[in-house]
Amino acid sequence: MKTLDSIIDELNKLERFLIDAHPLDGIFDPEDWNKFYYTDELLEKFEQVMLMHDETMLMYLTLISSEDGLSNKYTDVLCRLLKASWHNSQEDITEMLGDIKDPASIDALYERALDIPENDDMRALARKCIWALLAINTPEAIKKIELLAALDDKYISNFAAVRLGWKEDK
Repeated sequence: MKTLDSIIDELNKLERFLIDAHPLDGIFDPEDWNKFYYTDELLEKFEQVMLMHDETMLMYLTLISSEDGLSNKYTDVLCRLLKASWHNSQEDITEMLGDIKDPASIDALYERALDIPENDDMRALARKCIWALLAINTPEAIKKIELLAALDDKYISNFAAVRLGWKEDK
């Protein structure tokens, strides 16, 4: 098994990080996926990344942690990253929180859905937040989706209403 640092080093050497093939092909052994080998190290590195505001390293860590396996140990750091404005990984982080399904992330997802990025005309981030809230699927998460369905923003409210089954998808 490789060390986390060696995986990161190999990722740094890639000339084209996101190519047609899976970015971790040949770097991360598929037999090691979802085994939680690196969780503690990854959490430490996430904390360092937040201090350094290293967007490239954040991209690497989100990719590696998703392959290593996600658990509610990541919820706190991911919620803090979801609120941070120094990077552009909010959509990936939202999907990760949806995979984790920890009710502790409900407020962060709801708040992020309300905080619409300037360049997000179709509300892609808010939609992913709604999907993540649906994945959590607790009464509190559903209540937050209902609040989003009541917004004046037609894109968010319509998407939330359709997901709740209140409206037909057009």
